[in-house]
Amino acid sequence: MKEIFKEFYINEDNLDFQRLDDKTIIVLDTNILLNLYVVSSNLQVQILETLEKVKSNLWMPYQVGYEFHKNRKNKKKQFENQKKKLIKDLSEKMYKVLDEEKSNFENQGFYKARDFLNENQNLFDNLKENITEFTKKLDGNFNQETTSDPITKLNELYKAKVNQIENNDYKSWVDLGKERYKDKIPPGYKDEGKDNNISYNGEMYPAKYGDFFLWKEILEYAKNNSLENVIFVTEDLKEDWFYETQGAKIGPRIELIKELLNVANAKLRIYRTETFMTQVNNLDEKNNMEMLKELRGLREIGFNDKEDVEDKNISIVSEANNKYNYLEFRIRGTFKRIVEIKNKLMNNGYNKVYLDELDNLSYKIINLEETLGVIVENYNEGNISTEIFIDKIDAYSLRLDHIKININSFEIL
Repeated sequence: MKEIFKEFYINEDNLDFQRLDDKTIIVLDTNILLNLYVVSSNLQVQILETLEKVKSNLWMPYQVGYEFHKNRKNKKKQFENQKKKLIKDLSEKMYKVLDEEKSNFENQGFYKARDFLNENQNLFDNLKENITEFTKKLDGNFNQETTSDPITKLNELYKAKVNQIENNDYKSWVDLGKERYKDKIPPGYKDEGKDNNISYNGEMYPAKYGDFFLWKEILEYAKNNSLENVIFVTEDLKEDWFYETQGAKIGPRIELIKELLNVANAKLRIYRTETFMTQVNNLDEKNNMEMLKELRGLREIGFNDKEDVEDKNISIVSEANNKYNYLEFRIRGTFKRIVEIKNKLMNNGYNKVYLDELDNLSYKIINLEETLGVIVENYNEGNISTEIFIDKIDAYSLRLDHIKININSFEIL
């Protein structure tokens, strides 16, 4: 069976990344190169050092080079705008918490505390000044993490390794792409909705065929050079590249593996950034933790797209992250308040009914946090959209409000 269904056995063949020969090429998708502009300086160095180790196997399709140069200048600017928005949102949120907590003293009858705050408004103002100073220092810390432009190193790594194509290739590929997209043949059909164009030698071509153009370049280069292995590294996790089952990405689409075998008798492997770096550097899980944490953070805020993410999309993702962080802050504060009230009641000899009710509220908080954790995991894995995630956060915030109403009834005891 293995000889007939070769495409199902590719992953069983181990590839030694420390001994790659000239029959193997490594193709980085555009999103991998653009991420060099938004990762930390440490991770940028790690990635470039990894590429240096395998530079003899690097090869760049023209389509990747075009997309990279078209978007690289805006990528850093996009990240800077996101940073500024996050700092601004954090500052506003901290001010809001201070004002809300001051109002709570007034609304819940703690008049002496209210009078103290009013008489010592300068202390309250000092807290706000400290917040302003904190955000300035945070901004400075961000600036220290600013990465250098990797273009010089990339030009060195890819010298004489960029594919060249003709206008006639694009023209014939557009017609072929139309037929493939109509039949949902991977890759690229998930970009059907793109309505912009790309330019090549004075001719305009639909950008929605970008992934297919990239794939055609790989197929033809593998065939013309009698390659045995193609390693494609990407953060594009759409279904027209990866096979997915029960929410998990388990490898390249079988159609892609089979097509490369049929056209060039070469084996296809598709990796995400961390898998590729782990293989090349022979890293274990412990050494991988910081890298994984940062890469997951990039995925959460949507910085793995090949093209510019619109400001609207950045705002939505930022809103989702801010809502989640604020809800987590409120959950921790509410749970802490329950413990404080319970200790006070126990010291004052209140009966078990009150304590049991507080325990019940504690269980509700724990259940809320566990449920929230499941939703966050689904969101990070791409199983739910940002809009649905925001709706869930809003719903959980309302649940927390109801719990806090019950807690407030104990404040007067």
